[in-house]
Amino acid sequence: MIHHYVQRGHDWDKIASASYNTKIFLMASMELAAEEISKMFGGKGR
Repeated sequence: MIHHYVQRGHDWDKIASASYNTKIFLMASMELAAEEISKMFGGKGR
């Protein structure tokens, strides 16, 4: 789901070279967004 950030104009090189904590934050953010989208469309999330 990293394409979400790339499509929104974030630089792939900056994402790839980000610190461990930043990568963990991005992954948690993407998981939360996926759950919210799933719930919007009738899914139960994770």
